[in-house]
Amino acid sequence: MADEVAAVVHVGELLGEELRDLDFEILCGADALGRRITHPRVQKPGLAFAGYYDYIKPGRVQIVGESETAYLHTQSAEIRRERFREILDRDSPVFIVTKGLEPVSDLLKMTAKRGLPILRSPALSSTVIKRVSYFLEEHLVPSIHLHGVLLDIYSTSSLGATASSPTIR
Repeated sequence: MADEVAAVVHVGELLGEELRDLDFEILCGADALGRRITHPRVQKPGLAFAGYYDYIKPGRVQIVGESETAYLHTQSAEIRRERFREILDRDSPVFIVTKGLEPVSDLLKMTAKRGLPILRSPALSSTVIKRVSYFLEEHLVPSIHLHGVLLDIYSTSSLGATASSPTIR
């Protein structure tokens, strides 16, 4: 019999040994590192910061880099808060600010108020995207636990399995 195992990564796992080289710092939301990342693709929310929210998907890591930060500084505080509210309502598990930048203060305040984590890395956005994406793809791959029986028939071993899968861990 095969049992499907739901693949989940918790935000705190991003702080582990595999991504140590990204030197993440927790800016807020340390109590929410158990939030679940369920999608292996990361997202840069630039279009959402401009007001187009259709592609903000729940469970995705949001990467905020230099271009997003610069754009946000061209907007009024009222517009920024409205855009942040819309994005935060879509259940993103974590925001990662790259290049050692200071996050826009409204984003920091609003995520802290909601108990959402913001991490910061001194690495470039492209590096963070590549490393986090690879990590998530490795850890969020669907897997199946396969139960089988090994029989010894006339000194020839035979494995009988009850299900098969292209990906078995």
